[in-house]
This record gives sequence, C-alpha cells and structure tokens, in this order.
Amino acid sequence: MKIIITGAGSFVAYHLTIKLLEKSHEILGIDKQRNKNIEELLTFPNFTFQRVDIAESHNLSQICENVNVVYHLAALSSERLCRENPAGSLKTNVLSAVYMLEVAKENNALFIFSSSGSVYPDSKHPKKEQEAAFTDKFYGTSKLIAEKYCALYHENFNL
Repeated sequence: MKIIITGAGSFVAYHLTIKLLEKSHEILGIDKQRNKNIEELLTFPNFTFQRVDIAESHNLSQICENVNVVYHLAALSSERLCRENPAGSLKTNVLSAVYMLEVAKENNALFIFSSSGSVYPDSKHPKKEQEAAFTDKFYGTSKLIAEKYCALYHENFNL
C-alpha cells in the first residue's frame, strides 16, 4: 500500500512511519524541512521524501499519484506562533488540509486527519467530539476549520 504522511519530520509522524514501514508499506514523507527524523527514515528502502511546503504547492498531484492513504499530520501547532501569524496558521493548518483532501479525492484514498484537543472549550469533564467549537485560541480555531473541511469532503465526495 502507498501511504503519504505529511509533517513527516514530526515526532508523531516519525513513529507512525516506523510502524507502517515495519508492515512493508511504501511511504512518501512530505515536510517543508528535512531534519534528523527524516534522515533516519531515509535509511529504509520503502521510504521516500519530498521537501515541499504543501500550503504553497498547488500541484501536489504529480508527486502524490497512486496513493491509497493520506495521513495529514502537518500543522503549525504552537498557539503563540498562530496568534503572531494568523494568516500563516490558516495557510498551514487549513489550506494545506484542503490541498491534501484534494489529493485524497483525486486518488480515491483514505484520508486520516490529525486534529487537536484545542478544538474543545476548556472544561473539567471529558471531551465529547460533538462539543468541538470555535475557541478563543488561534490554533484551535484553525484546526476546527480544517475539521469542518474534512466533514464537507466526507459529505460531498464520500471521502
């Protein structure tokens, strides 16, 4: 199975990639920077890497052909950075999700989105998915908008 993992250099993506490589899947890691996690993953024969900022790339279809699964883990996950650069958080957390949803749609691929607990308002009780709401945080709001796009793609394109 051919799998794309965005945010490939991150902690979560690195460990997910290792598990999937152990099952002999073909992995295309995508990230806007190359780091020590990527360097280690490149030692595996079933791993390839593309250095791409998916929020900048309007033509991902060339590098993302014949994919079966898209794990979209790339994000600007710092509340401080999202607050300092709201347009950047929309670009990275929302626009890149839409571009990867398009890749999944074009390939009839399974799309797995990594959201955040930040989409939920502060409370003392356990969170329930239906309680996700726009918060007073830039990061949580950008992730919730991306979640809404995931729901729209599911409803409109059966993705």
